[in-house]
Amino acid sequence: MRVSGTPISRVDQLHALEARLTADPGDVELAFQRARCLDDVGRAEPAMHAYRAILDAAPQHFGALTNLGTLFLEGGLLEGATACFTAALGAQWEDPLAHLNLALVNAHAGAFDEARAHYERVLRLFPDDPHARLHAHNGLARLYERTGDAERADEHLRLAFEHPIVWTFPYRGSGEPLRVLML
Repeated sequence: MRVSGTPISRVDQLHALEARLTADPGDVELAFQRARCLDDVGRAEPAMHAYRAILDAAPQHFGALTNLGTLFLEGGLLEGATACFTAALGAQWEDPLAHLNLALVNAHAGAFDEARAHYERVLRLFPDDPHARLHAHNGLARLYERTGDAERADEHLRLAFEHPIVWTFPYRGSGEPLRVLML
């Protein structure tokens, strides 16, 4: 899962950010906005380079670590994802996203006990965060399903959607975006 913010997912926004960075090349947060925009418009490799450049300047930048780790995970590069997510957790222990991403990469790697431990830690540390609860319960449901424990999987799935949440996601592509309602 990525660190995002205000959607900046259009090429004209990217050009505006690049112009602003030319005027202030040392602005790390502006560089992060540019990297996120590259990521949002589907330019994964340039986004990875941009996140790495941010980390050269600010090695503990939580957003760059998290988003670079997500790109590694999407590319099947589990070692890189694990390194980024572990560093992100070290940078911001109190952020549920760091724990959730480590659980996710462990689940992808087949390290189910470690993944379960991270999901359970999220539920213990962030009981009042509805998004964290949803992701942790959903992750636990998938883990229990994969290990053949249908009863626990069903229980965590029920808990995941006990309190409905609405999300919006930025369009990540090159064509004209469409608005979609997915239920």
